[in-house]
Amino acid sequence: LDEKTYAPALVAGCTTVAVRRAETGDLAGAVSFFERATSLAPENASLHLDLADALAEVQRYPEAVAQWRIVLALEPEHPQRTRVLN
Repeated sequence: LDEKTYAPALVAGCTTVAVRRAETGDLAGAVSFFERATSLAPENASLHLDLADALAEVQRYPEAVAQWRIVLALEPEHPQRTRVLN
């Protein structure tokens, strides 16, 4: 399986699973799948935001802050920037 070729589909799949895991209360599982998604699409600020939020939910605050910083570095005008900065 060539990850580069299938990266968009893999990212979509990982994101879907992460959201489902979060919805069922498996936040650690959600973090794991969001981490995989961001590794496949490191330029996607919204994925980093999702990962940051999931990390915050499991009280991994330093890692969450690092991800929020990535969001702002990738997209200084990201629509969620006000929430991230507060």
